[in-house]
Amino acid sequence: MIVPTYNNAGTLGDVLHSVLAYTDRIIVVNDGSTDGTIDVLAGFPGMDVIAYAVNEGKGKALRKGFAHAIKRGV
Repeated sequence: MIVPTYNNAGTLGDVLHSVLAYTDRIIVVNDGSTDGTIDVLAGFPGMDVIAYAVNEGKGKALRKGFAHAIKRGV
């Protein structure tokens, strides 16, 4: 599962807990968030996270997530 996120600190934890009920194969793409998203992700050790400093848009975040999944053999 690929989860792109941008400034979703208020809801991201709940989303990830919900997804973890179905799979632990999650790739989170932090698309340059400037809120507490990084802190939320720190509460999920071992989560596969791609992060970059500047927001580049949801489309690019998804493409990066898919490319990462392909490299991992998913």
